[in-house]
Amino acid sequence: MTTTAEIAAFVETVEYDDLPAEVVDQLKRRLLDSVGIGLGAVGEPPVEAVRKTVTREGGDGASLWAAGETASPAGAAMYNTTLTRYLDFMDSFLAPGETPHPSDNVGTIVAVGEAVGATGRELIEAAAIAYELQGELAWNAPVRDRGFDHVTHTVITQAAAAAALLDLDREAIRDAIGIAGTAHNALRVTRTGGINEWKGVAAGNAARNGAYAALLADEGMEGPKNLFEGQKGWQQIISGEFEVDLDPACRRVEDVMAKRYVAETTSRRSTARS
Repeated sequence: MTTTAEIAAFVETVEYDDLPAEVVDQLKRRLLDSVGIGLGAVGEPPVEAVRKTVTREGGDGASLWAAGETASPAGAAMYNTTLTRYLDFMDSFLAPGETPHPSDNVGTIVAVGEAVGATGRELIEAAAIAYELQGELAWNAPVRDRGFDHVTHTVITQAAAAAALLDLDREAIRDAIGIAGTAHNALRVTRTGGINEWKGVAAGNAARNGAYAALLADEGMEGPKNLFEGQKGWQQIISGEFEVDLDPACRRVEDVMAKRYVAETTSRRSTARS
């Protein structure tokens, strides 16, 4: 049974120097692609609503892409992720019963990375963690048919990546994941029926929540370390029992597709190595 301890140990294990060259290359492409598609969403009304909200809250920890403004790391994570996600041009990972978009993690990685003065190698490590964990959760613990949105996975991957950048110790990583996974389980109604503006913003909200969970853990906040296996926990209520096989080489990124066109993932050809 997967536990927060298992995920935290994986986070601590991932090292840039141990990542295969092909994985590093793919992660660099995913980072650049995410920023590029985000620029196309600048000025869209829902994106502007997010920008105005996070700047109203104040903060100067991280930059808002193409805005000339700053916000808190969690606020910047929400805005930058909304940019990447809003036009539906983000990357995709196809799994049985789930279709997440691992690039939803990039805005958080860049925002928190900026706030802590991370190196490029540390950004790649955090991205490797997020992409590997996102793929494993999607493949082994699909939640769509249980009525939950795939950003229910994303908030956990966001917390793990942010925790790595914050250099949290193992117990604090477990706290961050516990907080994120307990408090932020999104409903699938976001993507049913008529298309609503929140569909393009839900991942940004997950980014904010995952980053905030890690920041709380950095300040000593304890979370439910028995998130997955505990009574009324994630496996009992959200996913059912599952096991992940987290590879420190983080090769799940090699299974990610980049969209050729702005369209539903399954409606046209994509490429894993664009």
